[in-house]
Amino acid sequence: MKITEIYSELSESYPYRVELHAHSSPASGCSEIPPEKLVELYADKKVDALCITNHYTPALLTNGKSREQTVSEYLDDFHRAAAEGEKRGVAVILGAELRFIENSDDFLIFGIDGKDIDDFYDHVGNTVADFRKNWHKDGSFFLQAHPFRNGMVLVDPELLDGVEAFNMHPNHNSRVGITAGYSVENALIPTIGTDCHHFGHEAIGLIRTKNLPKTSDDIAQILYSRDYIFEINGFLMIPPIGTMI
Repeated sequence: MKITEIYSELSESYPYRVELHAHSSPASGCSEIPPEKLVELYADKKVDALCITNHYTPALLTNGKSREQTVSEYLDDFHRAAAEGEKRGVAVILGAELRFIENSDDFLIFGIDGKDIDDFYDHVGNTVADFRKNWHKDGSFFLQAHPFRNGMVLVDPELLDGVEAFNMHPNHNSRVGITAGYSVENALIPTIGTDCHHFGHEAIGLIRTKNLPKTSDDIAQILYSRDYIFEINGFLMIPPIGTMI
Protein backbone atom coordinates (compact mmCIF):
# COMPACT_ATOMS: atom_id res chain seq x y z
CA MET A 1 0.00 0.00 0.00
CA LYS A 2 1.33 3.44 -0.92
CA ILE A 3 1.86 6.03 1.80
CA THR A 4 -0.75 8.23 0.15
CA GLU A 5 -3.28 5.42 0.46
CA ILE A 6 -2.39 4.88 4.13
CA TYR A 7 -2.76 8.59 4.76
CA SER A 8 -6.13 8.67 3.05
CA GLU A 9 -7.31 5.61 4.98
CA LEU A 10 -6.26 7.15 8.30
CA SER A 11 -8.06 10.36 7.46
CA GLU A 12 -11.24 8.48 6.63
CA SER A 13 -11.01 6.15 9.64
CA TYR A 14 -10.47 9.03 12.10
CA PRO A 15 -12.65 11.81 10.65
CA TYR A 16 -13.44 13.83 13.79
CA ARG A 17 -11.07 16.65 14.72
CA VAL A 18 -10.85 17.38 18.45
CA GLU A 19 -9.02 20.07 20.43
CA LEU A 20 -7.99 18.93 23.92
CA HIS A 21 -6.41 22.14 25.25
CA ALA A 22 -7.83 25.64 24.81
CA HIS A 23 -8.38 28.67 27.04
CA SER A 24 -10.93 31.46 27.01
CA SER A 25 -11.17 34.87 28.63
CA PRO A 26 -11.98 35.90 31.33
CA ALA A 27 -11.85 32.50 33.07
CA SER A 28 -8.19 32.19 32.01
CA GLY A 29 -6.63 35.59 32.52
CA CYS A 30 -3.78 34.73 30.14
CA SER A 31 -6.19 34.17 27.23
CA GLU A 32 -7.28 36.99 24.96
CA ILE A 33 -10.18 35.12 23.33
CA PRO A 34 -13.78 35.33 24.63
CA PRO A 35 -15.65 31.99 24.70
CA GLU A 36 -17.95 32.76 21.79
CA LYS A 37 -15.07 33.91 19.60
CA LEU A 38 -13.02 30.84 20.51
CA VAL A 39 -15.82 28.59 19.29
CA GLU A 40 -16.18 30.65 16.13
CA LEU A 41 -12.48 30.30 15.38
CA TYR A 42 -12.60 26.54 15.83
CA ALA A 43 -15.79 26.24 13.79
CA ASP A 44 -14.04 28.10 10.97
CA LYS A 45 -11.22 25.53 11.18
CA LYS A 46 -13.79 22.71 10.82
CA VAL A 47 -13.03 21.33 14.27
CA ASP A 48 -15.76 19.02 15.53
CA ALA A 49 -15.16 19.12 19.28
CA LEU A 50 -13.47 21.68 21.52
CA CYS A 51 -12.39 21.08 25.12
CA ILE A 52 -12.42 24.20 27.27
CA THR A 53 -9.58 23.70 29.76
CA ASN A 54 -9.35 26.94 31.69
CA HIS A 55 -6.80 27.45 34.45
CA TYR A 56 -7.86 26.42 37.94
CA THR A 57 -5.18 27.49 40.41
CA PRO A 58 -4.65 28.23 44.11
CA ALA A 59 -5.03 31.93 43.26
CA LEU A 60 -8.78 31.36 42.98
CA LEU A 61 -8.84 30.64 46.70
CA THR A 62 -7.62 34.15 47.56
CA ASN A 63 -9.43 36.25 44.95
CA GLY A 64 -11.71 37.92 47.51
CA LYS A 65 -14.82 36.18 46.13
CA SER A 66 -16.97 33.47 47.62
CA ARG A 67 -16.56 29.87 46.58
CA GLU A 68 -19.95 29.96 44.88
CA GLN A 69 -19.09 33.08 42.89
CA THR A 70 -15.66 31.75 41.95
CA VAL A 71 -17.00 28.46 40.64
CA SER A 72 -19.90 30.16 38.88
CA GLU A 73 -17.61 32.61 37.08
CA TYR A 74 -15.22 29.81 36.13
CA LEU A 75 -18.02 27.75 34.60
CA ASP A 76 -19.61 30.75 32.89
CA ASP A 77 -16.99 30.67 30.13
CA PHE A 78 -17.79 27.03 29.45
CA HIS A 79 -21.53 27.62 29.36
CA ARG A 80 -21.13 30.56 27.00
CA ALA A 81 -18.90 28.47 24.74
CA ALA A 82 -21.33 25.55 24.83
CA ALA A 83 -24.21 27.79 23.79
CA GLU A 84 -22.16 29.09 20.87
CA GLY A 85 -21.14 25.56 19.98
CA GLU A 86 -24.77 24.54 19.62
CA LYS A 87 -25.24 27.34 17.09
CA ARG A 88 -22.14 26.44 15.10
CA GLY A 89 -22.15 22.66 15.27
CA VAL A 90 -19.14 22.32 17.57
CA ALA A 91 -19.32 19.96 20.57
CA VAL A 92 -17.96 22.02 23.47
CA ILE A 93 -16.61 19.84 26.26
CA LEU A 94 -15.63 20.61 29.85
CA GLY A 95 -12.09 20.00 30.98
CA ALA A 96 -9.82 21.86 33.37
CA GLU A 97 -6.15 22.73 33.77
CA LEU A 98 -5.32 22.33 37.45
CA ARG A 99 -2.37 23.77 39.34
CA PHE A 100 -1.52 22.94 42.93
CA ILE A 101 0.22 24.74 45.74
CA GLU A 102 3.77 23.38 45.51
CA ASN A 103 4.88 24.73 42.11
CA SER A 104 3.75 25.96 38.67
CA ASP A 105 3.07 22.54 37.14
CA ASP A 106 -0.16 22.22 35.16
CA PHE A 107 -2.39 19.16 34.82
CA LEU A 108 -5.26 18.56 32.42
CA ILE A 109 -8.23 16.54 33.61
CA PHE A 110 -11.19 15.06 31.73
CA GLY A 111 -14.15 12.93 32.68
CA ILE A 112 -15.51 15.70 34.88
CA ASP A 113 -18.62 17.85 35.32
CA GLY A 114 -19.67 21.04 37.09
CA LYS A 115 -19.80 19.36 40.49
CA ASP A 116 -16.19 18.33 40.09
CA ILE A 117 -15.22 21.92 39.33
CA ASP A 118 -16.71 22.81 42.71
CA ASP A 119 -14.86 19.90 44.36
CA PHE A 120 -11.52 21.11 42.99
CA TYR A 121 -11.87 24.22 45.16
CA ASP A 122 -11.03 21.99 48.15
CA HIS A 123 -7.94 20.49 46.52
CA VAL A 124 -5.89 23.03 44.54
CA GLY A 125 -4.56 24.44 47.82
CA ASN A 126 -2.82 21.10 48.44
CA THR A 127 -0.22 19.10 46.52
CA VAL A 128 -0.78 17.03 43.41
CA ALA A 129 0.00 13.90 45.39
CA ASP A 130 -2.66 14.86 47.94
CA PHE A 131 -5.13 15.42 45.11
CA ARG A 132 -4.52 12.03 43.58
CA LYS A 133 -4.83 10.37 46.97
CA ASN A 134 -7.97 12.16 48.14
CA TRP A 135 -9.98 12.92 44.99
CA HIS A 136 -11.34 9.98 43.04
CA LYS A 137 -13.75 9.65 40.17
CA ASP A 138 -14.09 6.48 38.15
CA GLY A 139 -13.14 7.02 34.55
CA SER A 140 -11.51 10.43 34.93
CA PHE A 141 -8.26 11.00 33.05
CA PHE A 142 -5.40 13.03 34.59
CA LEU A 143 -2.27 14.09 32.72
CA GLN A 144 0.63 16.45 33.13
CA ALA A 145 0.67 19.27 30.60
CA HIS A 146 3.94 20.39 28.93
CA PRO A 147 6.17 18.83 31.63
CA PHE A 148 9.48 19.89 30.06
CA ARG A 149 8.61 23.57 29.60
CA ASN A 150 10.78 26.01 31.57
CA GLY A 151 9.84 26.04 35.25
CA MET A 152 8.06 22.69 35.23
CA VAL A 153 8.84 19.88 37.67
CA LEU A 154 8.40 16.24 36.74
CA VAL A 155 6.06 14.37 39.04
CA ASP A 156 6.01 10.69 39.88
CA PRO A 157 4.61 9.02 36.73
CA GLU A 158 2.55 6.81 39.02
CA LEU A 159 0.39 9.87 39.72
CA LEU A 160 -0.50 10.23 36.04
CA ASP A 161 -2.70 8.56 33.48
CA GLY A 162 -0.97 10.33 30.61
CA VAL A 163 1.22 13.20 29.52
CA GLU A 164 0.82 15.97 26.96
CA ALA A 165 3.49 14.71 24.59
CA PHE A 166 2.85 17.50 22.07
CA ASN A 167 1.96 20.92 23.46
CA MET A 168 1.84 23.10 20.36
CA HIS A 169 1.67 26.60 21.92
CA PRO A 170 3.80 28.64 19.49
CA ASN A 171 5.09 31.02 22.17
CA HIS A 172 6.59 28.38 24.47
CA ASN A 173 9.34 25.80 24.15
CA SER A 174 7.62 22.68 25.44
CA ARG A 175 10.43 20.42 24.20
CA VAL A 176 8.00 18.11 22.52
CA GLY A 177 10.69 15.70 21.32
CA ILE A 178 11.84 15.08 24.88
CA THR A 179 8.27 14.87 26.14
CA ALA A 180 7.27 12.38 23.46
CA GLY A 181 10.15 10.14 24.51
CA TYR A 182 9.24 10.55 28.17
CA SER A 183 5.70 9.35 27.46
CA VAL A 184 7.03 6.20 25.79
CA GLU A 185 9.69 5.48 28.42
CA ASN A 186 7.13 5.73 31.22
CA ALA A 187 4.24 4.03 29.38
CA LEU A 188 2.10 7.15 29.78
CA ILE A 189 -0.77 7.71 27.36
CA PRO A 190 0.32 10.56 25.06
CA THR A 191 -1.89 13.47 24.11
CA ILE A 192 -1.61 16.55 21.92
CA GLY A 193 -3.14 19.99 22.29
CA THR A 194 -2.80 23.48 20.91
CA ASP A 195 -2.89 25.19 24.33
CA CYS A 196 -4.70 27.97 22.51
CA HIS A 197 -4.68 31.40 24.16
CA HIS A 198 -4.24 33.80 21.26
CA PHE A 199 -5.79 34.64 17.90
CA GLY A 200 -4.11 32.79 15.05
CA HIS A 201 -3.03 29.85 17.22
CA GLU A 202 -6.26 27.87 17.07
CA ALA A 203 -6.35 24.19 16.04
CA ILE A 204 -2.60 23.68 15.64
CA GLY A 205 -2.54 20.40 17.55
CA LEU A 206 -5.56 18.08 17.52
CA ILE A 207 -6.49 14.47 18.06
CA ARG A 208 -8.60 12.74 15.44
CA THR A 209 -11.14 10.15 16.52
CA LYS A 210 -13.40 7.51 15.02
CA ASN A 211 -16.46 8.76 16.89
CA LEU A 212 -17.52 12.26 17.83
CA PRO A 213 -16.96 12.93 21.55
CA LYS A 214 -19.76 14.96 23.11
CA THR A 215 -18.93 14.85 26.81
CA SER A 216 -15.92 14.99 29.08
CA ASP A 217 -16.46 11.30 29.85
CA ASP A 218 -16.23 10.58 26.12
CA ILE A 219 -12.84 12.30 25.99
CA ALA A 220 -11.52 10.28 28.93
CA GLN A 221 -12.72 7.02 27.37
CA ILE A 222 -11.12 7.83 24.03
CA LEU A 223 -7.80 8.64 25.69
CA TYR A 224 -7.84 5.43 27.72
CA SER A 225 -8.63 3.47 24.55
CA ARG A 226 -5.60 4.98 22.74
CA ASP A 227 -7.71 4.69 19.60
CA TYR A 228 -6.94 8.07 18.05
CA ILE A 229 -4.31 9.77 15.95
CA PHE A 230 -2.62 13.18 16.09
CA GLU A 231 -2.94 16.07 13.67
CA ILE A 232 -0.40 18.92 13.63
CA ASN A 233 -1.46 21.69 11.26
CA GLY A 234 -2.88 19.20 8.78
CA PHE A 235 -0.16 16.55 9.15
CA LEU A 236 -1.34 13.21 10.54
CA MET A 237 0.75 11.26 13.06
CA ILE A 238 0.29 7.90 14.74
CA PRO A 239 1.02 8.00 18.50
CA PRO A 240 2.77 5.02 20.07
CA ILE A 241 0.76 2.22 21.63
CA GLY A 242 2.36 1.21 24.91
CA THR A 243 6.10 1.09 25.57
CA MET A 244 8.25 0.93 22.44
CA ILE A 245 11.71 1.24 24.01
